[in-house]
Amino acid sequence: MRVGLERPASRAALAGASILVGAYDQAAIGVAIGPLRVAWHLDPGAVALATSVSAIGMIVGGLSAGLISGFLGRRRLLVADVVLLAVASLGAALAPGLAALVVARWLGGVAVGVSYTVVFVYQRELDEERQGLRWMAATLWSANVGMLCAYAAGAIAGPSVLGARAVLALGAFGAVPLIFVRRRLPETFAGTAHASVLSSFRAVLGRDALAWFLYQISDQGANILLPLIVVDIGAATLRSADGGALAVKAVTIPASLLTVWIVERLGRRQLQVLGFLGRAVAFGFLAVVLWLGLSPIVGVVAFAVGLAAGSVGPDKTTVMGACLDDDPASRAASQGVAQTAGRLGGVVGPIAYVMASSIGGPSLGIGLFALSALAGGLVTLTMRH
Repeated sequence: MRVGLERPASRAALAGASILVGAYDQAAIGVAIGPLRVAWHLDPGAVALATSVSAIGMIVGGLSAGLISGFLGRRRLLVADVVLLAVASLGAALAPGLAALVVARWLGGVAVGVSYTVVFVYQRELDEERQGLRWMAATLWSANVGMLCAYAAGAIAGPSVLGARAVLALGAFGAVPLIFVRRRLPETFAGTAHASVLSSFRAVLGRDALAWFLYQISDQGANILLPLIVVDIGAATLRSADGGALAVKAVTIPASLLTVWIVERLGRRQLQVLGFLGRAVAFGFLAVVLWLGLSPIVGVVAFAVGLAAGSVGPDKTTVMGACLDDDPASRAASQGVAQTAGRLGGVVGPIAYVMASSIGGPSLGIGLFALSALAGGLVTLTMRH
């Protein structure tokens, strides 16, 4: 079957498909870790390692792709990332124990890091005039769909080790077709990357990198551990956790779609401020609800509102900042460095929640998420664009 790639929109959609598959892969570990934790007798430290190691891989993938994209071109890396993603998904599904699972999850993180560095730069270069903002927003919306699919797969497969392995393996079925179709994508950049190193240092000091870091603390913490958090809130048991996560996560679909419609009208900065502050208020309220032991229903609503607020704003806008660089030779490097900051937040988030909740209960873990969102809103207020 041939895929028509004459239109830039088709090329942008095909490039963005790995973001959906990668999001599925990242959420799949949250689904699988419950049954594996019980079967493998994992302690909190092991759970934190298994759920956060992919963020370390994303750092490696993001930085590497940013530095070599100018020499190799965007298209080669768009093919390489889905090859890695397919191998990682199968490796995680077949892992005999924690060590093999951690290696596979790290490799999957490398693949996702490559995607987040190259995909949005590629989409931006397909539409220089409008900077590809809507395509980027639509691609990031699809990431919510990918996560939702992982929770749906978990609900269907059930809370067993076999079900967990099936959910992890399913990611490969989305990655393999992209290996062949993406080879037909045109190249958008054929220069060199001599300006990349200087741009990388500028990106380290930029507010976009800090905002991405602060957002990912709550986003990766909440999304990767979503089934476990639903249980901690008291809204579900381990057996019904995936179904509960699916219901809560569903609110991010319309919220993310709203971003596609309004990002060019309202502006990236305004959306980011509103999303950060909305999440801070909702998660702060949830922390109080958990501390006082109020109704789980109230907690679920607050949690859903916090997820939706982030999906409307910083979930999309923090990703867009660095790749809007006017210099095509340094875009990928800037995006890779900014993404590294975000992934560091992704490492901090799950670990912080697991450790904080083991000390002070889930209210302390959620409270840390609220504080990181508040800080992100304050940082965004200091931005000019």
